[in-house]
Amino acid sequence: MSRKYSQPGYGDSSRSETPRSEPTGPRPQREGPRGKGFGAQREDVFRCRDCSTQRRISDEVAFDTECRKCGNPLHSCVNCRFFDSSARFQCRQTLPAEVSSKTKANQCELFDPKVVQEFASDVNRSSDARAAFDALFKM
Repeated sequence: MSRKYSQPGYGDSSRSETPRSEPTGPRPQREGPRGKGFGAQREDVFRCRDCSTQRRISDEVAFDTECRKCGNPLHSCVNCRFFDSSARFQCRQTLPAEVSSKTKANQCELFDPKVVQEFASDVNRSSDARAAFDALFKM
């Protein structure tokens, strides 16, 4: 029998071939942090979709409420938690009729402000980073 490759070890059957064991069940759960910000302080906020101005969650959003910075209406579909561009009438709730403009103020009774969780911001973060950078070059 002629071999294509003449290196030692190629094609040798001196290795014992053991069958691979199949995994049995799910992987064991690891303890510890899972992802960015695990365990960090978070806060619930409602922000204007257009300018990202933060608004208190406790304030009620009336039909004619406008953003104090950009002046756009806050009681609109794009600021609602049920807004979904892939759903029927672009809303996850059952609507009797489609709302014509999603960015203009409307009289929808199902409106619920879109509240998101953000990491609590530290005011001194930028100064701490600058101080740490300056400390590298102090003699």
